[in-house]
Amino acid sequence: MKVVFVLGPTATGKSDLAIKLAQNLGGVILNADSHQVYAGLKIGSAAPSEEDFLKVTHLLYHELLPPTKASAGWYYRRATEELDKLAKQNQKYVFVVGGTGFYLSVLENGLTPIGGENPKLRLELENQVAQGRGPNLYHQMIELDPFLKEKIAPQDSYRIVRALEIMLTHQKPVTQIQKQWELNRPVFKYPLLKIGVTESKEVLLKRVVLRTHNMIKNGLVEEVKHICNQGFEDWEALLGIGYKETLSYLRGEIYSLDELEKHIIQNTMKLIKKQKTWYNRDLNIKWFLSQSNDLYQEAENYLLTESGING
Repeated sequence: MKVVFVLGPTATGKSDLAIKLAQNLGGVILNADSHQVYAGLKIGSAAPSEEDFLKVTHLLYHELLPPTKASAGWYYRRATEELDKLAKQNQKYVFVVGGTGFYLSVLENGLTPIGGENPKLRLELENQVAQGRGPNLYHQMIELDPFLKEKIAPQDSYRIVRALEIMLTHQKPVTQIQKQWELNRPVFKYPLLKIGVTESKEVLLKRVVLRTHNMIKNGLVEEVKHICNQGFEDWEALLGIGYKETLSYLRGEIYSLDELEKHIIQNTMKLIKKQKTWYNRDLNIKWFLSQSNDLYQEAENYLLTESGING
């Protein structure tokens, strides 16, 4: 069984490409989008359509009901379970599709066994942040692990609290824990190829504008309102782009649908920038332009060649 990561920034058309590849090469699709794992989040997450689900088998979509929260650990366990099942069924290809780079990284490299869950300590640290002592915590973190200065910004209170929670619990620097894990991390069990779909900022902006307009037109506000009416306004899944802005609109913090559309577009473009930065660190990705007339054929030829089927 060959595993193919089909990745890239939002709105590049990677899902459409993966479906075509799965149809022609004989494969299934495994979700790697952190919001498409949730039930009830279809419009704002740009989930595959019912028609798409009929074309090829889709796994790990719409699994979690509110108020359940997805995590990297949950994703790693479920995705590896599905891969192992598919391998036993002699599946030919599995296309892992999504824009959540962290999920793809965890699936490939395993989950760092940092742990260190200490709710009481975390609450104490969060209270200190609320009291304006965030800068003090940042300096404390740097004293315990100077290497984190290059990785965590002084304003990133969530990661500062998490780093301190881990270090004060384990009595070790985070960097030391990670290095120990690097020496013993698991090897991905299946042959793996990575293909990326990308496009210029100008092209992506046009697509994001159109997609956002259609999301609102097709009922994004009603989708969020329905979840809120069920009592799940504080569901963590609603912190994703498209959903958090719609929540603000429903609360009266954004005053019009035009303004809502503008906020979603701006935040989506910021996400795309972050996604590109994340993926650019991986030199094993074979990139294709989404506007290429031969996108599908180029991607298929690459997979067949790298799989040793052509020539």
